[in-house]
Amino acid sequence: QNSSPIYEWDDIPETAENLIFINSQLNLDPFETEILLDRVDYGDDLFIAVGRIGGLLADTLGIAMTTGFSGIPQSTSDLKTLTQKEFRFTNPAFSDQSWFFPKILSGSYFVQSDSSEVSYTVLATDDGNNPVFIHIPFGEGNIFLLSTPFPFTNYYMRDVEQYTFASHAISYLQNQPTLWDAYYKDGINRSRLEFILTSPNLKSAWFISLLGIVLFLLFYGRRVQRIIPILPEPNNTSIEFARTIGRLHFLQGSHAELLQKKAQFFYAYLRSNLSLSITSADISSDMKKDIAQRSGVPNDDVNRLFSSLTEAEQRAEITVTELKQISQQIDHFYTQTKR
Repeated sequence: QNSSPIYEWDDIPETAENLIFINSQLNLDPFETEILLDRVDYGDDLFIAVGRIGGLLADTLGIAMTTGFSGIPQSTSDLKTLTQKEFRFTNPAFSDQSWFFPKILSGSYFVQSDSSEVSYTVLATDDGNNPVFIHIPFGEGNIFLLSTPFPFTNYYMRDVEQYTFASHAISYLQNQPTLWDAYYKDGINRSRLEFILTSPNLKSAWFISLLGIVLFLLFYGRRVQRIIPILPEPNNTSIEFARTIGRLHFLQGSHAELLQKKAQFFYAYLRSNLSLSITSADISSDMKKDIAQRSGVPNDDVNRLFSSLTEAEQRAEITVTELKQISQQIDHFYTQTKR
């Protein structure tokens, strides 16, 4: 017994099987139809008893189903003929038997489409000589189509006079493993998405809706995105700050104070770049040699620089010329250092 959709079936088995589908209708999508016909093409036998069949399966087999029930003729007096259809097998072994089923339940029969090149064998007809049970060879397998599922219901299977029709129809299948469908049945609860995907029109509408949502998110999301402001490039105000400080000291006229600040920056430079702890210009000759070796500045230039700083730090005021000379010496040290 099969309780799963066709697209979840395992690969084609090594041994052939009988596949039986009985329901009021059978609506398979193209993907399921392709899998089912591939199984038959490789040697499986397919038995379908439905009141309505369509889609790719009917198109591939070149058949359609129509109804021959046109009401009750007034000239008929037999009650059974009025309400029931007579089914007969074409097999001579069953020629002396006939079965009656309600017209309203068994009025359908098979017709071949005009463009069909598929040939079939009629295995049973109704009282109008319309084919109700046919056989279609397909690849290495066989397909048997019955136009009504009602002979397989409990009501007729319990009737000693009627159950033989179902048994004769099933007897055309070979003696091999059988897979009885219990999934494609009326009343089976399926998910909403699965129901949508089984209908070609709903399936197309579903995918169109998904595509529309994706496009909406892509384009509408870009349209309502907040505008990113263009920020101006930050200005380098270091030079402006230095000029402002310079003008401030120039207006105050305190050259000694300005030299003191410049000397403090110079000592900080020596601490951070030469790893020397110096807080004033009053240092030993060994320290001056160490500064010359670490910075790469000639020893004479280092001695002159620190001599000028020592002399200036001991005085309360210095001239503009002295301030410029010491500043040039410090700047020269910066340019000559190797670090």
